[in-house]
Amino acid sequence: MTPPAPEDGEWQHEWDVSPRPSVDTKKDDGGYTEDKDVEAGEKLIARDFHDDEKTKSEEDVSGVFPGNELLPTNPILRSSDDVAYLVSLVPNHLRLDGWHLIYSTSRDGFSLNTLLHKCGKEKASGGPVVTLVKDDLGCVFGSFTSDRWRVDNKVYGDGQSFVFSVCGVHGSERRAAYRWDSKNKNGNYQFQSGCAESIALGGGSHFALWLDNDLLNGTSGACETFGNALPLSAQSEFKVRNVEVWGFESMRRRSVDKRVASPKGKL
Repeated sequence: MTPPAPEDGEWQHEWDVSPRPSVDTKKDDGGYTEDKDVEAGEKLIARDFHDDEKTKSEEDVSGVFPGNELLPTNPILRSSDDVAYLVSLVPNHLRLDGWHLIYSTSRDGFSLNTLLHKCGKEKASGGPVVTLVKDDLGCVFGSFTSDRWRVDNKVYGDGQSFVFSVCGVHGSERRAAYRWDSKNKNGNYQFQSGCAESIALGGGSHFALWLDNDLLNGTSGACETFGNALPLSAQSEFKVRNVEVWGFESMRRRSVDKRVASPKGKL
């Protein structure tokens, strides 16, 4: 499937977005979810964690994002080094904030409509997000955007936005971040685009990242907006294994909310 050619200033709606079948999953008696194309030897994560149970997956619990005590279900990133790298990329004013999981295909299902709905909920609306994508080859990549995902006839976002790759094929390291450069004469202002059929990042000769309405298929290519000469993924067209959208929340605000919710909490 070929996404539409990006055009400056306006989002185009006419293209084929016919759905493709998703990867079959099954759940065994032990509470594990298994993707049939998970790489051999990859350790799967239990759906529920308990304080008195020490599983192999919990060895990487130090790699959780700030403000989280446990890994989410079937997390895209488990390595503390990968998490630290991603946290280091966000703007300085967000470095001390907690990360809040707004949407995950593992938890919420494969649906762009659900992703947009959760990004637009009153508690989650507004503010920047990090979008993480893992493809069927094990590559992890994504974006930081100053705005939450939404449907809009025009492009939105600003120059704080950037795209990145965390790891390459089969988990091999290929870390890179690509930021908008106002001094680049070939740059443009097409940071984010969203409609009911797809979401996209960047513009020019190709989108830096494009996902369809089922979040099952995507593309990535050289993009003038962010200056990435190569796709973020290993292949220009890929199948999606998992998508996560993370928002930010003040750690002070989060601690106050917990105290208010507690029967003994006092302000």
